[in-house]
Amino acid sequence: VRPVAWTADGRRVFALATDAARRVRLLSADTATGNVERLAEFGFFQPYRVSVAPDGRTVAYDAPTAGAARDIFLLDVQAGVALPVVQH
Repeated sequence: VRPVAWTADGRRVFALATDAARRVRLLSADTATGNVERLAEFGFFQPYRVSVAPDGRTVAYDAPTAGAARDIFLLDVQAGVALPVVQH
């Protein structure tokens, strides 16, 4: 597990975790309760960058494409829905 971003108020930590099969997931942990949520699954690739909006409600991340380019997504943390912002 590798922390990659925090909310501005420090109440939530976002981390990338790799399971035994080497699949990568984006997790969110509440620092007050310790509750952990799985937000996204990336298969065998991981984002190079993960950024959290100041209000903590949206997470931006990149994902690999078939070539060297990377797509960019915005994830609505509450809804669990990722929308593409840049696609190659």
